[in-house]
Amino acid sequence: MEIPKPDVSNTSSSGAIQGTMNKQKLGNQEVANLNKKFSGGGDIVVPQMGQAGDSGNETITGGVAQTLQGGADAEFDNDVHNEVKSDGMPAGGGRRRKNRKTKRKSRKSKRRRKKKKKTRKKRKSRKRRR
Repeated sequence: MEIPKPDVSNTSSSGAIQGTMNKQKLGNQEVANLNKKFSGGGDIVVPQMGQAGDSGNETITGGVAQTLQGGADAEFDNDVHNEVKSDGMPAGGGRRRKNRKTKRKSRKSKRRRKKKKKTRKKRKSRKRRR
């Protein structure tokens, strides 16, 4: 029984890694070039006018670039009017308050209120008896 020998171009593991990295770089470059071609990205090519001269051609190129940039910038302008989705945090996840909203009542005032309540009850019960 004969086993065919595999085609191996690398003799060490580091050589294999280097080869793979180089292949990835080339693949990434190809993808970037394709993206530029299909999306219209990259440099802006404007037909040149002979009679306009260098400064005229620069002005035309600048105008076209500004127009394209303006369109790209305005793409998401209407998203400002969309409602913001809540993230589930109540009141934006603020900090807990450290001091009390209401003043604590003193022991003296508690006694005073208790006494007042008691006397009111007594007066009410006296009125009912009459």
